[in-house]
Amino acid sequence: MGYLSLVLILAFSFTAHANTFDQKLFLAKAQNTPIVVVAKVVENKRAVAFWSGLFTSVQTIRYEVTNVLKGKVEKGEICANHYVVKNSRTADLTEPRLLPSLFKEGNQLILLLTLPEPRENSDGESLASPA
Repeated sequence: MGYLSLVLILAFSFTAHANTFDQKLFLAKAQNTPIVVVAKVVENKRAVAFWSGLFTSVQTIRYEVTNVLKGKVEKGEICANHYVVKNSRTADLTEPRLLPSLFKEGNQLILLLTLPEPRENSDGESLASPA
């Protein structure tokens, strides 16, 4: 079972936040993203105990890639680091973690991914979308 560490850069929630989903924006972001996959949540690792801000807080989710829509990724397992950003579409409302209902084991998500850049710090918010 091969692991490919990827950084999730963007996807939008279809069901958890269906009233705020912008299909045109999603498609535009997908066109400018090198890797788009459908993946099933295998493991939701616990986030650190603080929100992203002065320091970056990420929560690692392990996925099984079920379908590659764009780019080159082997089917199998990957790990994606999601930024934990307060008041984001994927954040829990009360605790510094990703939404347990969205990132529940067995859920399928559409992921817009990029390979990590060789640098120490990265800024931005990451989101995910149920498939």
